[in-house]
Amino acid sequence: LVRLFPVIMEERDLICFFWDAKNDACLQPYASSLMQNICELLFRQGYCAPICGEYAPPDPLNTSTIWKPGLVVKVVPSSSDCIDENRKNCLSLLMLILSQEFYYTRDDSIIFPDKWSIWFKSKNNKFSILLLTSFINYICFEAKEIENSWMYFGKTKNVDLLYKCIHTLMICLCSSIENQESTDEIAKRQKNIFVDLVESFHKKDDIDLIISSLNSLIKLSLRKNFRLNRNFTCDFHQECLVLLWRFCIFNQKFMSFLLISPFMTSIIFSFLIYLHDIKTDNSEIGFVHTFISLLLFLSSERPFAIIMNSIYDGKSYFDLPKNCSYNDYLIYVTLNLLIKSA
Repeated sequence: LVRLFPVIMEERDLICFFWDAKNDACLQPYASSLMQNICELLFRQGYCAPICGEYAPPDPLNTSTIWKPGLVVKVVPSSSDCIDENRKNCLSLLMLILSQEFYYTRDDSIIFPDKWSIWFKSKNNKFSILLLTSFINYICFEAKEIENSWMYFGKTKNVDLLYKCIHTLMICLCSSIENQESTDEIAKRQKNIFVDLVESFHKKDDIDLIISSLNSLIKLSLRKNFRLNRNFTCDFHQECLVLLWRFCIFNQKFMSFLLISPFMTSIIFSFLIYLHDIKTDNSEIGFVHTFISLLLFLSSERPFAIIMNSIYDGKSYFDLPKNCSYNDYLIYVTLNLLIKSA
């Protein structure tokens, strides 16, 4: 299926075949059945979830099948390499299924709405809570593991699965359903269930866990590996920037906790370092736009101005003058260099 779906996405007749219910209201289309079974596989004990006690079929209310501890659950059985490989394969297929927008132009998307994403982000997906919690918990758990072992051991075995969890979470939080210019009235009425779940985050411990984990991944590619001849880089900064942007937009309380978090200056300065390094790279224009938009979004809040007006006590990565003693001057210097680079 991983090899076939790129071909299927290029053929509109095949996509229509998957979504054709043959005018029978009781008959489920092949596409929705496929999506539902993939979601069940991601939480089937013995395949993508370790067996805990007696075997039980996948249940949307069974929190024991969540991949890692963190949100909702604090203790989860450890998984094996085989289970991690199965998770990676299922997420690879899921990402291919949700990639219809890459094959269609904007005009085609109006005529042929992305029903795969609409179904996956709707209330029809009964495993939405387990999916969102598993992705966030896995990202937070592996962020700490990689931070402790990356400099010494280089690439860890779970980096690929971590990449797929981050990318799938980005797809889940894409709010294209609400903004889709579709002629399908059913598609217009659908709401993104993952966005609704993110909006409900309110516990300080959960939000602090997400912020600290994103901060660890953002700073990861700034660190050097101690092993010789190690050319592999672990760059998560662009994906983390998009996730941070999405969380701040959808959850006002998340942004409030971010502004008073001790990781706030670390996150902003790490992005400034990336911005300084890519100021002449035209291929990184998307990262520049997103980061500037995030700065504008955060600068509208009073706590951001207070933090930026405090004394700068970090290491000087840039060629700054000796009288540079405030955080806001670092932003000024970086944006000045960006403007000069045209």
